[in-house]
Amino acid sequence: MQMFYNVLDIEDRILTETVRMTRLKNGIIHYSYILKTEISIENHWENHRALLKIGGGKRYPLLIDTMNFFNISNEVKTLVRKLEPDIPIKGRAFVTVSLAEKLLVRFFQSMHKTIYPLKIFSNYDEAVVWLLKLK
Repeated sequence: MQMFYNVLDIEDRILTETVRMTRLKNGIIHYSYILKTEISIENHWENHRALLKIGGGKRYPLLIDTMNFFNISNEVKTLVRKLEPDIPIKGRAFVTVSLAEKLLVRFFQSMHKTIYPLKIFSNYDEAVVWLLKLK
């Protein structure tokens, strides 16, 4: 799947051990997992701090790219929900072509209700259109 932006669209980028975060000029943060990543509590804290930094105190729509499948422990899922009021986002769009990943995200969403809008897409274009409406 081709990326939905080019290098000229990038305002800022942070790379952690498990995630590449890119803040785009259109006001979206692209959150892309490193290939076959296992997210630990320590990883999530690192990613949380990076998201706070790249957001600079503002709330952004977040496009989460799950093309590189990742795994999150139950402890991390609990931490995600605990920290949710403090994260600088307006909503989450997950992009994946995998039916298994879509089912996992839907299951996670049903088990761990989110305070922000969340939607799953099969392509970047539809996700970007939806996220830009949240701005």
